[in-house]
Amino acid sequence: MYGKVLRRERMKHQMTQTEIGKMIGKSKQWVSEFERGNIRLKLDVAVELASVLGLTADIFLPRKSKNISR
Repeated sequence: MYGKVLRRERMKHQMTQTEIGKMIGKSKQWVSEFERGNIRLKLDVAVELASVLGLTADIFLPRKSKNISR
């Protein structure tokens, strides 16, 4: 799921897997594996990715719906 987010945002910025990998200290293979959902994202890498893409790291964090009953 978060790999799809990275791919979408990377494509918006017209960046290759190699380019974004170099910017965060990861290989093209790592980016590819993450985009395919084969690697879990660590918080420090999420922060780096978000920074490179001009976003906040919460784009890579799980969303929970809150049902509040009164």
